[in-house]
Amino acid sequence: MVEPLRRVELAVAGLSAELADVRSLPAIHGELVKMNETMAAVLEALQGLRHDLGGSPTSDTASTGGKRRGGSPAG
Repeated sequence: MVEPLRRVELAVAGLSAELADVRSLPAIHGELVKMNETMAAVLEALQGLRHDLGGSPTSDTASTGGKRRGGSPAG
């Protein structure tokens, strides 16, 4: 009877240790939201500069609504 109880105890302890990482997810989410806001501001500034210089968006940024995903860098 003690051995099955010990296995359950170890499983609960292991699960608790794994859930400790999950507790940090709200903080990580908050940082990602801040980063997305910052990157949106940078993108807006870059688009403004491109407009001021008389350039047009590349086909990659135009087709994705201003978001580049993978591929080669624009040049």
